[in-house]
Amino acid sequence: MSPRRSEDSDEIDVWPDMIGAVSTFFGMESQWRWLGAGMAGAFRTGLDYSALPVVTETLQVDRTPQLLHDLRTMESEALAAMSKK
Repeated sequence: MSPRRSEDSDEIDVWPDMIGAVSTFFGMESQWRWLGAGMAGAFRTGLDYSALPVVTETLQVDRTPQLLHDLRTMESEALAAMSKK
C-alpha cells in the first residue's frame, strides 16, 4: 500500500515507519532559511537544522541517521515543488 491523498481533503496516509520523519518535517515548518534576492524577492534555501533537537525532543522522535536522510529527502522535494510556483 502506498501513501495516497484524497482529492477533497488535506489528509494524507503515511506509512507507519515514516510517521516520525513526517511529524518532524511538519514540526520544522517554520524553520526554513530564506535568501533575499533583491528585486527578485526571496526564496527558501533549506531547513535550519539547528532547531532539529528541540523539534524531535518535543515530538519524542529519535534522532537517527535514517531520520536525517528522510528529512533531507522531503526537504529536497519540497524545495523543488516550491521553486515551480
